Amino acid sequence: MKQYISIAIIVAIVAGALGYGIGFKIGRQKADADLSAATEKAKKYFPQITDMRSVNGTIKEVGEGRIVMETTGIENPFEELPKVRTVIVGGNTKVVLQEQKDPAQFQRELAEFQKKIPTLKPGEVPADIGRSPTTYTEREISLSEVEVGWNITATSDKNIKMAEEFEATHIAVMSVPAQPPSAPAPATLP
Repeated sequence: MKQYISIAIIVAIVAGALGYGIGFKIGRQKADADLSAATEKAKKYFPQITDMRSVNGTIKEVGEGRIVMETTGIENPFEELPKVRTVIVGGNTKVVLQEQKDPAQFQRELAEFQKKIPTLKPGEVPADIGRSPTTYTEREISLSEVEVGWNITATSDKNIKMAEEFEATHIAVMSVPAQPPSAPAPATLP
């Protein structure tokens, strides 16, 4: 009789473990399916870019004919794009420094541009109206003038979406304003 009770207990334990395992597996499959459905729904809000011609970031290193940058910006959490890229500065690469324009100058340019807009007919974009003014000026510089820590936008004539290294056709850099030194920590009282 003791033997039958022992066998019954063992069978009950095995059956319970199998039942738990099967139930866990079914529950896990349901959770995985729910997660997969939610992921597919979220992907609609992050459309994949198939052709990428420019990247933004911060300059980490400037060398002979190249710039190493760390990319920044809005990222798609469903794509693994290179974070660090090497930008080759070739003979046809134009490097420009963008500098903040005097606000009064920008306001004058904007006012002049806005005066031209009422003269347009609907759908018309004449060549003489030009581009809208920007808040910065650009001047061409050499690679030796570029500094680590500056912001960079590197543009290529090829798709560089997955490229860890590419030759740029245009590089726009902007110096980052110096930050004031932080206040020293207050001295502790004895």
